[in-house]
Amino acid sequence: MAEETVDGLPIQNGQLKQLYRYCLEMRGARQMPPRSAFDPTTVPRLLPNLILLDIHPDTGRLLVRLLGTRVATIYGADYTGRHLDEIDFGSGTDRVLEDYGTCAREGRPVLGQRDFHNVRNVAYRMERLILPFSNDGQVPDKLLSCLHFIELS
Repeated sequence: MAEETVDGLPIQNGQLKQLYRYCLEMRGARQMPPRSAFDPTTVPRLLPNLILLDIHPDTGRLLVRLLGTRVATIYGADYTGRHLDEIDFGSGTDRVLEDYGTCAREGRPVLGQRDFHNVRNVAYRMERLILPFSNDGQVPDKLLSCLHFIELS
């Protein structure tokens, strides 16, 4: 039996699928939706798992504008106001920067999954969906990421 995909992405978590379908609706005929089209009240259960990042137009650096409370709790810190490349994600740092960088450069959704231990040594499996936003519909200027965590230990 073939794995179900949403617009070609093999998203496993139902809430991430819901968010991606919502993003496709917001996008319409554009390559990427504008941030202003995103209404957080349509996905209230996902708010604790969301990360909103600004893309610096000259350098491409990613600034964490908003970090959901569940993400902050699991990672053990609130990274709001910090650049993504200043944050230590342990052995996953290169992959995190690669995934977010790909979405920012190419303006396409990126789906990732990884297992990790947080600062309290609790094991998690995480599925992450990164979505681009663009005011002009062509050049990404913000990213929205949603993380789904499953505790393994």
